[in-house]
Amino acid sequence: GMAALASPKVLALAGFYWACNTGLSILAIQLVQRTSANATVLANVVALPLSALLFCCPLPLLEPQAFRWSLAISLAMVIGGNVLYNRSSCCGERRK
Repeated sequence: GMAALASPKVLALAGFYWACNTGLSILAIQLVQRTSANATVLANVVALPLSALLFCCPLPLLEPQAFRWSLAISLAMVIGGNVLYNRSSCCGERRK
């Protein structure tokens, strides 16, 4: 609650979050510039379940959230679907 805001770690955590968020935005821009649309979509879709799984870990000032297998399964399905899509589009291009 509000007592957590008085902790001296809050400023350091906020700075760390800002740095990570800025770095992630820069990496996303570079990904769009250097790779295919499929890689960009995969990176954006995988980010949500991974971030949800991250909150299952013990983090400073936060209680760990309950692990749900649905998050891990959704992540595996997204990655598997993109791999299958990329294999079929690669094989389709070779046949032409």
